[in-house]
Amino acid sequence: GPTVALKQSKRLVEQGTTSSLDEAIENEAAAQIVSASTDDHGEGVRAFVERRDPEFDGT
Repeated sequence: GPTVALKQSKRLVEQGTTSSLDEAIENEAAAQIVSASTDDHGEGVRAFVERRDPEFDGT
């Protein structure tokens, strides 16, 4: 699966109880940048456009 994105999501959930709203927004923006720059993100977009199941490799 898309391991980088899942790791980012887990980190955001864990930080959610101790972060202010401003910190949470900044953390979310940073996580989006990291996740969107992965090979898995590109594969997910291509698979969506091609109407097929994605083949994630964890990168």
